[in-house]
Amino acid sequence: MNPLETKRILAIQSSVCHGYVGNRSATFPLQLLGWDVDVIPTVELSNHAGYPIVKGRTLEAAQIMDLYEGVSLANPSGYECLLTGYSRGMECVKTIFQIAKLVKEKNPNAFWVLDPVLGDNGKLYVEEVILPLYRSMLPYADLITPNGFEAEVLTKMPVKSLASAYDCVQFLHKTYRIKQVVISSFLAMEGSTKNLYCFASSIESKPFYVKIPFIEGFFCGTGDLLTALLAAHIASNEFKDETDPFKKAVEVSLNSVHEVVQRTASRISSLNVKNYHPAYAELSIIKSQQSILSPSLLLSATYFE
Repeated sequence: MNPLETKRILAIQSSVCHGYVGNRSATFPLQLLGWDVDVIPTVELSNHAGYPIVKGRTLEAAQIMDLYEGVSLANPSGYECLLTGYSRGMECVKTIFQIAKLVKEKNPNAFWVLDPVLGDNGKLYVEEVILPLYRSMLPYADLITPNGFEAEVLTKMPVKSLASAYDCVQFLHKTYRIKQVVISSFLAMEGSTKNLYCFASSIESKPFYVKIPFIEGFFCGTGDLLTALLAAHIASNEFKDETDPFKKAVEVSLNSVHEVVQRTASRISSLNVKNYHPAYAELSIIKSQQSILSPSLLLSATYFE
């Protein structure tokens, strides 16, 4: 990215006062990577739902649109990138879809990263009636970043192995004409061992996967962080001189997230506390600035054959 050039992204997803999920997980890393970030919350909560107590509110669809109309007037030149994540309720998701179309109308080249936050570990976070609406949104997105469960829900196909992940992303390409798909994480049984993978595919290159070392713990916001990093690296065309720019962007993004999780796990271990609290597992994003800017790239992708 040209240091004199302004790149602006609009991020529409959850917001918390404490901790690092949703826009709190995305904003600082995006800024570190040179993006001006405008944020619109879909929910405003004290903390994520893994805590014993959560306070806050859900924004209504009209409030989300009102905020967009305001930032759109404040930023008449539009956005180079749109990132959308968690939202509650049919009307709010419809409004986000409408905003995505408005962003694209103002700038047809705007890169829409759609993180379909529907659920995880076999459990839906949203009402099942919303799923057809999400499927109708897919052809308009440039990149989608579902986890394995969300990819299964969207396609009604299993994602339990590298082969089934390949079939799933090919279905998404052919059925919904999505240019780029990153299944952020899924577990695959290989013999008696469960392995964690990311599987990615672009219509312009070969599909590939990354085996992710498993780190014990419950870490919220990793998917939000990964999606933000992918948006930053891909929308800026940062790796255009690489043989496979998409593969490079995924590798760099995954390595950044892995290092953040490693640092978070190390911090939890060093505390040596008897009574665990979710606050201890909040991502160490502020302490991981170098990992966000320039990770060590220990994890590498392998093309799927």
